[in-house]
Amino acid sequence: MQLRWLPKKRPLSVLDIGCGLCTEAEELVQSGIELTGIDQDGETIEKNRQRMPNVNWIVGDAAHWHTDQVYDAVLIRRPDILMRPQSWQAVFRRLPEWTQGPVIVTTFGKSEAKTAEQALNKIAGKVTCRKTNDPEDSYVIQAEDIQKPQKTNDLVQSLSWDDQPGMVCDVRTGKCTPLK
Repeated sequence: MQLRWLPKKRPLSVLDIGCGLCTEAEELVQSGIELTGIDQDGETIEKNRQRMPNVNWIVGDAAHWHTDQVYDAVLIRRPDILMRPQSWQAVFRRLPEWTQGPVIVTTFGKSEAKTAEQALNKIAGKVTCRKTNDPEDSYVIQAEDIQKPQKTNDLVQSLSWDDQPGMVCDVRTGKCTPLK
């Protein structure tokens, strides 16, 4: 793990999504980083808890996970983007809830890097992708200027027309009902 990918400011809180065994945890914690790791594999998280009990380890699917904490950075190392594209797309869409940036994604291959880069371009002001000489992290995609979602509820919109009563519409289903 190369700490140069992370902001210089310390202390720093980092969310590691899909952390697995998180072999970089010791290096991150020793450098003063407050680490939270989330992974769906409960056995792996339990091994992590035994190895590093002072880290916040979470068993869960990040696509459906909720927290009020906002992290200084998000790390996603070697995600299986091509095997589970819908799940990872959901994770990428939720990144603005968890950080304003940066988001660092590392991948083995060019196709995964391209897919991550495209997803990050939807939520970030600046995205860079570079090839490395590291066999474990062949590509590093870094997103900065993460755009916070608007505070409006995107599922329900209030509509009104001069000659019609106000309507409330669910944009998922397209069904509208008049306001009373």
